[in-house]
Amino acid sequence: MWVGIAVASHWVLDCITHRPDLPLYPGGEERLGLGCGIAARDFRVEGSMFAAGIALYLQCTKAKDRSGTVAWWAYIALLLILYISGTLVSAAAERKTRSRSWNHRAGDPGPWAYWIDRHRLSAS
Repeated sequence: MWVGIAVASHWVLDCITHRPDLPLYPGGEERLGLGCGIAARDFRVEGSMFAAGIALYLQCTKAKDRSGTVAWWAYIALLLILYISGTLVSAAAERKTRSRSWNHRAGDPGPWAYWIDRHRLSAS
């Protein structure tokens, strides 16, 4: 259930930032996307969503030990580095090929995120 929710919510957020290149359903011909993530706007739109996610998580949780603080901020730093470097590589590739490719470069952050979350408590 959680994986389905994560996939659906990720698709909605991608729909905001991508140009019309997202299929409405697997194998579908119709493509959707608002294209708000173009060039300089990409950092503003996606960066704002990323910052909002960080703020929401920090408001809802608190570290229960040092790992819950240090690993959390290391994780955020890694995600930022991967995002910035990937955006630069994608921009260079786009100039060369004039097409955008699948932009998920971080692999599966789930196990690390799960471990970090085990070192944090609900703030409520």
